Amino acid sequence: MLVFHMSVMIKLFFQLDASVCPEKCDCPSKHGIYCSGPHIKDLESLNLPCNMTEIHITDTNVTYLPDVFSRMVELQHLILSSNNISLISPMAFKGLRRLKALKLLDNKLVELPPEVFDDMIQLQQLIIENNRLKSIEENLFDKLDGLEELLLNKNQLIALPSGVLKKLAKLKVLNLSRNCLAVLPKNIFSALTRLEKLMLYFNRLSSIESGMFDSLKELLELFLHSNNIQSITPDAFHCLHKLRTLTLSRNKLEALPPGLFLHLHDLSKLTLYSNPLKSLPEVLFGEMRHLGSLWLYHTKLSTIPDFVFSNLTNLELLVLSFNPELRALPQNVFSGLSELRGLSLHTNNISSLPEGIFLSLQKLQNVSLFGSRLEVLPRNLFHNLKHLQKVYLNSTKLQSLPGDMFAALPELQEVSLDDNPWKCDCQILGFKEWLQRSMEIVKNVPSLTCDSPLALQNISLVALTDDHLKCLPTTASTYQMFRSTYSQASASLVTELLTSSWDTTIATVSDMDMSTPTSVPLSTPAFTYSHVQDVGKQRLRFSDIPTQASPSVTGENNSVRGTDLNTLVWWDELPARRSAKLNFNTRIAYCQLFLCLHSLILALQAITIVLSLYVMGKTRQLLHSKDTAAQPVVLIKFLRR
Repeated sequence: MLVFHMSVMIKLFFQLDASVCPEKCDCPSKHGIYCSGPHIKDLESLNLPCNMTEIHITDTNVTYLPDVFSRMVELQHLILSSNNISLISPMAFKGLRRLKALKLLDNKLVELPPEVFDDMIQLQQLIIENNRLKSIEENLFDKLDGLEELLLNKNQLIALPSGVLKKLAKLKVLNLSRNCLAVLPKNIFSALTRLEKLMLYFNRLSSIESGMFDSLKELLELFLHSNNIQSITPDAFHCLHKLRTLTLSRNKLEALPPGLFLHLHDLSKLTLYSNPLKSLPEVLFGEMRHLGSLWLYHTKLSTIPDFVFSNLTNLELLVLSFNPELRALPQNVFSGLSELRGLSLHTNNISSLPEGIFLSLQKLQNVSLFGSRLEVLPRNLFHNLKHLQKVYLNSTKLQSLPGDMFAALPELQEVSLDDNPWKCDCQILGFKEWLQRSMEIVKNVPSLTCDSPLALQNISLVALTDDHLKCLPTTASTYQMFRSTYSQASASLVTELLTSSWDTTIATVSDMDMSTPTSVPLSTPAFTYSHVQDVGKQRLRFSDIPTQASPSVTGENNSVRGTDLNTLVWWDELPARRSAKLNFNTRIAYCQLFLCLHSLILALQAITIVLSLYVMGKTRQLLHSKDTAAQPVVLIKFLRR
């Protein structure tokens, strides 16, 4: 009997639950209803119970919202998203005094009745995202003084009434993005003293005026990207002392006022990319202890001021890529960035970098320079970067690199060097040797091929041999004083020495006068050279330079000065083999010694010839003498002398 009564009670309980939950809906909890599906076309037919606290009606074909919720005094969450609602009854939410969240997103609302939200005195979240609203009444939100989150994004709002937000003193999140707002009333945000997040991106704002954000003392995030902003007043952000995120990218800013970010000490994210910025003021950033990244790509910057980033002492990522007008960087542009880990400078028109530009970047790990017009790099560019891990130098104009370019980089993991016009002459020997030792860290090694000379084109750098290059076994070749000291034969011998075993030729200027007398006045001009490449040939060209009081050689300027030297050539264009690393002074001494020995040999040969001729002449005279009996005696006496 007891078992029978229990089964009857359970049956009655489930029948009661079935009668409470609408036929086309689900009721996962006692006070919650979920109704969805295109078969639902009106809300009256659902016969929703009155004691619900949470109702979800989504993905239906409902177009009109009647007052079916007006008697639900216990309702706290009402979600009406992704329907086709285009019209709302003015009484639709009447009596919902306990409602905390109302979501009307993804509908087709064109307008809202003026007093439709007046009874929602406890409402905290109102989402009207992704509708077709073109305007709203000024007093629409006057009764919602407890509202904390208001989302009006993805509508078609052209303008906002100046007092539409005046009663929302507790508002923390305001989203007005993806509308058509071109101008904002000056004091529209004046009542929002607790606002923490303001989204205004993807609108048509053209300027940021002074005082617009002055009352937003608690603001943490401000999104202004993707507008038409052309100007910002210098003090626009001066009162936002707690601001952490500021986005100004994808606007039309050509210049930034000096000191614009001077007071944003808590800023941790700042975007300025995709603006037609032509220059940056010398004083722009204040001390920003939390700024970890700065994005400045896709601009029209032609250069960047020295020390402009010096206050960003904790910056870890700096992006300056995709700036086609950027052709030069000053030496101290990265001064102060002692915590920088990543530096992006790729896809620019930078053709050279100053010596020591990376000197302060002691913690740099990744540097990207690909897609630039770099033709040469300072030899010590990376030598102090002990934590450097990745270097991207592909797709530049580099023809060669020093063999010790990547020396003293213990953490180096990856180097990209492909798609460069490598010039395979003797200068590339040191780099080739490093490449052969470092194939495990160089990306795509087989693609590193010679671009010039024509005879070596497409040959892999690592496959180059001495037979390909046929370089001299010394790091440089020097000859001097052959015009003023030696004969034409001596000069020819030195030239032959320089050109031996070379596929490329070294030619002197055709109008050099080899008949210059041995003694040259001090006023006679000396000569220097300029190195010219011409389809696999290397030539020496001479031009007059003033003679100095003492001889010196300056390798950096490729210049030579001398006292009594009529011709002195210093040639640093011939690279060394592995076993030949003599310094310049030693090479000069060796060359002078060789020339002296050669001249001595020539002099001895000349003396020998003269003596031979003299002996032959005397012998001939004796042979024709009439006193034939005395000839042997005279000849013996002559030879003894």
